[in-house]
Amino acid sequence: MERLLQQIFSDGEPHGRVGGSAGDLAPGAPGASEASGRRTRAALMAADAGTWSWNLVTNRDTRDAALNRMLGLKAEESSHAAEGYFSHVHADDVDRLHAAVDRARATNGTFNETYRVVRPDGEARWVNDRGRVFADAQGRPALMTGLMVDVTDEHESSAPWMGRQQAEMHRAAAETAADVERPRSRLRQTERLAGLGTLAAGLGHDIANILFPIRCRLDALESSGLPEAARAEIREIRGWIEHLDDLNGTLRMLAVDPGRTPTLQRSTRLAGWWRKAGPLLARALPSHVPLSAEIGETLPPVRLDESHLTQAVLNLVMNAADASPPPELRPIVLTAHAADGGAFVELVVRDAGVGMSREVASQAMSPSYSTKPRGIGTGMGLPIAEALLRG
Repeated sequence: MERLLQQIFSDGEPHGRVGGSAGDLAPGAPGASEASGRRTRAALMAADAGTWSWNLVTNRDTRDAALNRMLGLKAEESSHAAEGYFSHVHADDVDRLHAAVDRARATNGTFNETYRVVRPDGEARWVNDRGRVFADAQGRPALMTGLMVDVTDEHESSAPWMGRQQAEMHRAAAETAADVERPRSRLRQTERLAGLGTLAAGLGHDIANILFPIRCRLDALESSGLPEAARAEIREIRGWIEHLDDLNGTLRMLAVDPGRTPTLQRSTRLAGWWRKAGPLLARALPSHVPLSAEIGETLPPVRLDESHLTQAVLNLVMNAADASPPPELRPIVLTAHAADGGAFVELVVRDAGVGMSREVASQAMSPSYSTKPRGIGTGMGLPIAEALLRG
């Protein structure tokens, strides 16, 4: 086929020029023998191809029988007004073909386009159309000749492969984007955690500064000979102060930054930890939500600081309290047991909630993702717990 194209496009004088008047121009190679013409036509028929020529002065095109057959027309040579050919071109492709032909005419050059033609019965066929402009003695475009080949089978057989290639490219691009986004997401999470720790440290410090003078003034009032009714009120105030102090202790635990406290204790026995942290965790929950634990004394120590463990469990039990559906409230229970032959300890927080949907579970560890209304949930609880346990 390539040799055939070279033969057709090399006919005529050098540089794409033709002699004589435009009216004398005719399709085919000047001086070609009848035998050569028969061989060329036979080759075109075998290749499911056809030739055309367009007299650019009279604006008429001539198509051979093979080309008309490709268009679904009577298989005989014919001559037409040149613009009529474009009515056979698919509407989505006709502007592109017009532009390619115009460029070739403007430069006395060539074009090579693959597009669709629509037969009278509505069938669309893919064709590859190559054309070349020949100029007259004055350099003006005078004749355009070309070869059209039906490439429907090749185009359709390559379409699934191209689709797979495009899908693979999209998948690779998505994976690359995810690889880039993961460290960015982790950095944003770290920055949010650091900001939360700074806020918690500042609040804890301010609360402690406020509680100290309040205690001093209560001590002064108690020593001033107040009546018993007033002393009872002071004791009630002290009870609320102690509760606030316990909450502040939990807040100070949240202020610990795993990456900036190298002197933290790195081993914790869960039973002893629960005796200290359990009351703080229980006070952090609504009064109608009971909290209990089943933690044996013989469990091996875990490689995690007490404050980090408290932060992680606090977030879990707070989520569990929100998930416990009234009026069938059940206790939130912490259980712990050795696993994998004592290689690690599994700590479980159980509640009576319905659990997460698959969609929610897939995003649960994303910073700032929350199913709670704005102003109630921050979306930082589970990411904080994950960061502390990973640290």
